[in-house]
Amino acid sequence: MSDPSTITSTDSSMGTFDEAGEYTPRQVTSDDLDGMSFDEAINGTIVEFDDGDIVTGIVVKVDKDEVLLDIGFKSEGVIPHVS
Repeated sequence: MSDPSTITSTDSSMGTFDEAGEYTPRQVTSDDLDGMSFDEAINGTIVEFDDGDIVTGIVVKVDKDEVLLDIGFKSEGVIPHVS
C-alpha cells in the first residue's frame, strides 16, 4: 500500500493530498437555497395534517388487521381494520 504522504491526487471528485501529505476533502454540498434561510427551507417541506384528514397515497401492504399506505411523508399511513 502506498504512503499517503507520497500520493497527490488531481481527481476533483475525491479529496486531495498535498505535497506535505495534508488531506483536503472535496466540497460535497453547495448553497442551493436560492436566498432562503435553512429554517425557511425546512419549514417549506413540513406538511401538517390531523387524524381524520383525507390524504392520497399508494397501498404498500394489506394485512388482515390493517392497510399500509405510502403517503409521501416520513412515516406511512395506516388504515386499521374495523369489524
